[in-house]
Amino acid sequence: MRLRAVGVAAGLALSAGALFFGQAQAVASSWSVVSSPNSGTSNNYLSGIACVSSSFCIAVGAYDYGALIESWNGTSWSIVPAPDSGISGLSSVACPSSSFCTAVGGIDNSGIGQTLIES
Repeated sequence: MRLRAVGVAAGLALSAGALFFGQAQAVASSWSVVSSPNSGTSNNYLSGIACVSSSFCIAVGAYDYGALIESWNGTSWSIVPAPDSGISGLSSVACPSSSFCTAVGGIDNSGIGQTLIES
């Protein structure tokens, strides 16, 4: 029996003096960059990811103006609107099923940093 390892990574890197953003997928020891949407032309980053299956993942992070949530459907990534409207960011996500996820992070409330939980 041959075992195959499958993984997904989220991150940020610098490329030729410009900010590069994207997810990478892995099968065994082979990695490749997967196209992903950015929220506008501002800084974007992802810091947490949870995958229930190879066709359902949620990645969370932030962009200059708020929380960033992206969803993987097995073929492509798409941006999911975040429920908060403030200057915020998400750092971690857990998905016990494809119908329920919870993410944690922080939000700026009039200059005071506060915890943020989104489901």
